[in-house]
Amino acid sequence: MGWQHRIRAMKPTPSSLLLSSALSLASLSTGIFGQGQSFPGIIQGTITPSTVGLVADPTTLPAPPRGAFDQTPPKHGMPDIPVGNGPELAPGAPTEVNGTRGPAAGGLTVYRNTPVMVGSRSVVGEPTCAHIGQAGIQTGNWYAATTSDDGQSWNYVNPYTKFPASDGGFCCDQFTQYVPNVGGTGMVAWLLQYSYSGATQTNRLRIATMRGFNVGSANVSCYVDLTPALASRPAGAWFDFPHMGYSAGWLYVATNVFDGNNNNAYLGAEVFRLNVNQLYSCQSVTYQVFRPQTGSNRFVQRFRAYPEMYFAGHVSTSRLRIHRWDDNGGVSAVDVDISQWYSGTTPVAGPDGRPFTNRADNRIQAGFDNGAHIGFMWYSNQGGSYAMPHVRAAWFDRDTFALAGERSIWNSGFAWAYPSAAPNLYGHLGGSLAYGGGTYYPSTAVWVVDDTNCWGGIDAQTVASGTHGPAEAKWGDYYATQADTLQTGTWLTTAMALSGGTANSNMVPRNVDFGRTNASITYRFINVNSVGVTGAPISMVPNDNFCRPGAAANFTRWYRNGTVVSLTAPASHGGRTFYGWRVNGNFQTLGATTIDVTIGSDATFEAVYGTFTPGTVTPFGTGCRGSANALSLSTGGLLMTGRTEEFKLLGAPSFTAASLFLGVSNTSWNGVPLPLQLAPSNCMVYTDIAVSFPGSTNGAGQMLTNLTVPNLTNLIGSRIYLQSLVVDLLINNPYRITTSNALNVFIGGWEL
Repeated sequence: MGWQHRIRAMKPTPSSLLLSSALSLASLSTGIFGQGQSFPGIIQGTITPSTVGLVADPTTLPAPPRGAFDQTPPKHGMPDIPVGNGPELAPGAPTEVNGTRGPAAGGLTVYRNTPVMVGSRSVVGEPTCAHIGQAGIQTGNWYAATTSDDGQSWNYVNPYTKFPASDGGFCCDQFTQYVPNVGGTGMVAWLLQYSYSGATQTNRLRIATMRGFNVGSANVSCYVDLTPALASRPAGAWFDFPHMGYSAGWLYVATNVFDGNNNNAYLGAEVFRLNVNQLYSCQSVTYQVFRPQTGSNRFVQRFRAYPEMYFAGHVSTSRLRIHRWDDNGGVSAVDVDISQWYSGTTPVAGPDGRPFTNRADNRIQAGFDNGAHIGFMWYSNQGGSYAMPHVRAAWFDRDTFALAGERSIWNSGFAWAYPSAAPNLYGHLGGSLAYGGGTYYPSTAVWVVDDTNCWGGIDAQTVASGTHGPAEAKWGDYYATQADTLQTGTWLTTAMALSGGTANSNMVPRNVDFGRTNASITYRFINVNSVGVTGAPISMVPNDNFCRPGAAANFTRWYRNGTVVSLTAPASHGGRTFYGWRVNGNFQTLGATTIDVTIGSDATFEAVYGTFTPGTVTPFGTGCRGSANALSLSTGGLLMTGRTEEFKLLGAPSFTAASLFLGVSNTSWNGVPLPLQLAPSNCMVYTDIAVSFPGSTNGAGQMLTNLTVPNLTNLIGSRIYLQSLVVDLLINNPYRITTSNALNVFIGGWEL
């Protein structure tokens, strides 16, 4: 059945959405990953959550870290990404600033755009947000803020004093994650990175939880600490560049690992997962740790919980390694080839000559899972056909992991960088992007990809317009986006730009609510199958809600209610011939390989194939002459099962009795050899008589008889004989009858 969702529901309950069952197309078969790599060695244990030292309302603003207000946290070196092989991705249409197509064509709307002017701010702002209904939290490198009025106003929360001091104290990186599948209204996880301490020879990632609308007051239920020791790392190891994601059963945390005893050399990466229900309840929390072979792995963001998590890292500049971690199983991975992109970064300056891309790197910064595709986005340097740094996106079929599409978000006049992405209720994609260079100061735009543009021309709209470039020639390191839990067709995202100066203190973070529409949209679910053959390739125009074209049957698609869809099947496939389209069990125009259908309900479309045997009609013998003319029997068609054909008798007297005979032999009739002459006339009987169809001629001496062949497969290939007889009282022979020529009929038809 079709589905609809009512907006502005105060309590998000994804399990109640009718779409959830239909969109669970997802789970990958283990056979696919069986062809890839398996990683059986997973560390596991338990952590006891803590509430020790929580401060209810910390408002004291400390000095920024490292004692200098205009310093940003350092970036720690990662190994270079190996250069891959393969062709460059063709640039396609450039992405314009404010490139929306207008409301009539589905342009973007910014519903709210609020500055979050609290705490110490930075050009390396790293703003993230997580919202439950009207309550939310936004974090940056050095601050946190909460809202209880849907982002209209924000209250400062001090990340330095909210929690007890540990290791070298709170440092910088923060990440917030809305987790919808626990409790009545979900949970927000708040991640804080602590500084490395020479005394403890480690640091930690602190994960605090806030239940439901408690996020609006930063009312933390409990917290747990993830340390390198939990991942069996030695003393001196410390974590950096963390982020989070979730599945049905787990909260996921990814981080890179560095060696504090060896000039902060890169050691590798870790992926943690914590039992989400235990974390929500502040019970003893089961954790597991997986050590991927690629660094800076990025989780997919999603609208609802699936029973597995996907994450990816770069193998080379033309290959991704995509991991799957099943809720009740282990980790597997496959390497997938993509088009070539360019590593490194190039300084790109705006009108004041201050670059903003010097700090940019090629770590994957965005991932998404919309139930049909999983995808990833990252920053690419200039090179080849690209005169400026840009953002690359690649997405993959969720069932097969086949590359479903790629896109470059680029422009020859300025750079794009720092992507974030998330799906909404309908599986559409939205996020934020930094841009700058040429005539543009560093700024932030929001973007949307859905069934109205399908990556063909990304719609973007500026939400934070800069007035200066950064004094430190830095920007970053990431933004964050989630679907709005109040208006699930829209998104909440973070943005930032400098206003009035070049220093960290001039950075204005923003919290933005945007989308194509906040109205409810009805979608329909259609199955497209082939009958009689396997895997007939079906083309469909337009692409569906997830920008998917047709495919080899059988498959499913989603369309907005009222969409006119054209489906085309091949004329032949698998050695069989196309017979006709069947819609919800009813055949359409037979033989028409293309049908146009207005989608008004859930439906099943079947391209039916069969073996066609053509029928034949061969006249033989001659008709004898009566009082009018010589009789002639003919037909304009070929007898086929399930079809009706007209047979025409000509040359008879007007208004006289006549009959069409059907026989099964032209050699004998009850032992009498055929043909049989009706002597003394020259009229001949050419067939036996199994069935008689009596009638009469009209004023023109014609008789028209319709014969219908039953739609029975066992009649195909049968042979029958037809001949007409006319009563003619004006002729001088003892029978007063004349006969026509005969027809040798071979019955054809479709064997479906």
